Amino acid sequence: MLEDLIEHHKIKGLAYHQLIDSLGQPENYGDTKDSIYYDIVVNYGYLDPKSGKYLAIGFNKDSIATGFKVVEWKNRHANE
Repeated sequence: MLEDLIEHHKIKGLAYHQLIDSLGQPENYGDTKDSIYYDIVVNYGYLDPKSGKYLAIGFNKDSIATGFKVVEWKNRHANE
């Protein structure tokens, strides 16, 4: 699904409200004004997240998407 979104759908150039209409509310709603993110996958250990992947979308001052990236992360402090 992520590959289809990136390869076949325009993200860059869309207005903030257009992205919200298409993808739903982001996970960091209200945290920042220049970027939003959507969790793709989160792998949990015993209690805490161990690793994951999310889609980050950046915006300019006019709330137009300027680009995006897929970010993978690992929590080195999470329980195994």
